[in-house]
Amino acid sequence: MKAWITPRLINVGLFLFCSGAFLAAAQTQDYVVDTFDNEAAWQPWWGSAQQDYVLDFSQDAHNSPDSGSLMAVITFDLETYGGDNQFAVYRDFPNGEVLNGAQYQAFAFDIRWDPESPKRPSGDYGYLEYGFRLTDWSQIWLGGTTITDEFTQGWKHIEAPIDPATPKLDQIAGVVFKMWAGGDNGLTGQTLFWLDNIKLIANPNPQIPPPTLSLTKAAPGLLLCASAPGQQWQRQCIRAVLEKSDGASRDFRWVGRGQPVSFTTTIRSFPGPDYSGFQAHMFLVPDVDLPYGPDDTSIDWNAPHVVFFQITSDDQGQGIGRFMYKVNEPSGNSMLWNTNVTDGPVGTLLILTNSTPVGAWTVTFQDDTHVQVTAPDGTQGVAAFPQEDVSYFDCPLFAYFGVQPNDLNNIGLSAVFGKIEIVGVPDPISEDFSSSALDETIWKIVAADPNGIAVIPPETQWQISWTLPDVGFQLEVAPNLVAGSWTPIDLANAVVIGKQRALFLTPSDLPESDQAFFRMVRPGEGGEAP
Repeated sequence: MKAWITPRLINVGLFLFCSGAFLAAAQTQDYVVDTFDNEAAWQPWWGSAQQDYVLDFSQDAHNSPDSGSLMAVITFDLETYGGDNQFAVYRDFPNGEVLNGAQYQAFAFDIRWDPESPKRPSGDYGYLEYGFRLTDWSQIWLGGTTITDEFTQGWKHIEAPIDPATPKLDQIAGVVFKMWAGGDNGLTGQTLFWLDNIKLIANPNPQIPPPTLSLTKAAPGLLLCASAPGQQWQRQCIRAVLEKSDGASRDFRWVGRGQPVSFTTTIRSFPGPDYSGFQAHMFLVPDVDLPYGPDDTSIDWNAPHVVFFQITSDDQGQGIGRFMYKVNEPSGNSMLWNTNVTDGPVGTLLILTNSTPVGAWTVTFQDDTHVQVTAPDGTQGVAAFPQEDVSYFDCPLFAYFGVQPNDLNNIGLSAVFGKIEIVGVPDPISEDFSSSALDETIWKIVAADPNGIAVIPPETQWQISWTLPDVGFQLEVAPNLVAGSWTPIDLANAVVIGKQRALFLTPSDLPESDQAFFRMVRPGEGGEAP
């Protein structure tokens, strides 16, 4: 059996198709994680909120006298914990098992909330999220539930669907629940809730479709993809290293230079207006008081002092550049977005609009207290940087460049940076990403999913992508459809981008003819294209 995608003739004569029957996964049974009959093997993971977990035989979702539930007691304190007013709890699968989540159709559990728990200003008890812990300690988030009064009136059953195409789904080692209760809509007080009957529901018809192929023209440069599954706030960044190979240090501060210091990001491709929440960004972060060091993947949130330049598009496709900063706000970002002095320190100093997000965006510190933003079309705006806050940035600065999805629908999208420049400092950088890999003497990846960052070399002509899962499949190429003309393509440089795997093709990867055909097959099937 051959599963064809619609043949697509590209201007050089490239056809695509996929060969292979639907994959029939082994029949599985529901997998019970915990019914709380005799123990509560759950562990606090992160968050400053106090967490206590005990086995409670007075509460059971099925009213069984021989079973109980997990009682969670979380003590939130918004004033004390600020942006880290949160909790996360996890449980590994029994006996250290690692499961392939593609064999299951849903993650299920029962939950009940105590009505005496504190409510947010919005009138609910908070937003609970749930998902899987992977073997590398990253997570796949399956969704979340706003806890309303309905959850205090009895047990509620939750089933979260599992998408079998989610990357790394074959590496799940446990389950995790979390709740963030910071910000203006946070929580203070003792929250009490119960969990029971946590399990994975088997897929009764575990047929996984074979990969489908697509081909697009490549945009050479630095590809930054929001590829971490389920993480709408993921940061996918590179940072300029301060330590040079000769032992000397770079210093990107603008304070006290006596000349303009500029940071330029040239965007070559960007998601369209249907994905207006997607952002590209630059962070400038002083090398002081970093709670998790410079390789923190949420550095703009956790660091106390940050300069933040954001590039987005609106629903009309216009590019919007927003210059912001914060000081003395670790684990928070309210100052960044504030534009009204009556609401506290103003962190948004300048907003500039361009016809498109694509092109060169430049942030220039003209002196210690004046910053200028230049949009791709040459439009400029100037703002005053408050003198009283300049001293916070009078030290070596880490410079980060990257993307963030900001919306679950934007996960898997990407931008391509054609060039990054830092000038006006003793060790300027002008990087056009023309090599085949990221220069580790200049850049370091700081990302929720490092696999989502790749250099597309200048000689690249095409990007061929295929859907996941692709276990057991091989990509092959041929100059024609004559039997025996197929040869395998080395996939060592393929990268996972969202729910697809991609390979960047140069002329050397293509047959010496004016056309090429691609297919994915499972070795041993022996089939040829008709």
